[in-house]
Amino acid sequence: MVVEAEPGARIYAGLLPGTTRATVEALLDAGRLAEGLHGFVPKAGDCLFLPAGTVHAAGGGVLLAEVEQPSDATFRLFDWNRLASDGKPRPLHREEALRSIDWSAGPVRPVSAAPIERLPSGVRGEHLVACAYFALDRFWLAGSLAMPYPGRLSIWLVLEGSAELASTSGPYRRWFRAGETVLIPASAEGLGWGPAAGSGPATLLAVREGSLGT
Repeated sequence: MVVEAEPGARIYAGLLPGTTRATVEALLDAGRLAEGLHGFVPKAGDCLFLPAGTVHAAGGGVLLAEVEQPSDATFRLFDWNRLASDGKPRPLHREEALRSIDWSAGPVRPVSAAPIERLPSGVRGEHLVACAYFALDRFWLAGSLAMPYPGRLSIWLVLEGSAELASTSGPYRRWFRAGETVLIPASAEGLGWGPAAGSGPATLLAVREGSLGT
């Protein structure tokens, strides 16, 4: 999810149509890999879904909220001809990356969201991504929203404004500002979101379990 993007920022996601392993290897040798990548100018609110095997990079001036499946394997294919602080290139993982790329996948563009129906007055929402590992929803709150995932773990990130998480059956009440994240365990009950008093509407990104967690 793109949270902020400066003018002229760029995101690369996926290969251009017709790009093969031989094409990528030739571009790598020439230090011009970007010529084989699909790129676009991002704007705040854009959401990308990048399955494993997708070549991707974010240029400078982009602030992202990123959700990953439980894996720490990242292969650096290209480092934009940069040098590290010691004056040497950073290590690359060329062969591992080339073996991992999904060559049948083409350009990746921002997802088309689907509206969430039957929400309370003052609340809008949309489904962004759903896969085996996680699902993403976005909510705009000018009113109150009871926790939409009862009995399921969820993680919430405040993207804009300030939001209040409160218990309907107890004294718990806390504000969260833009950039703050809260994990709500599956055992939590009777919680709900709303815009913090005096702050105006709030925008939240919700992360929940995917189909493997059902």
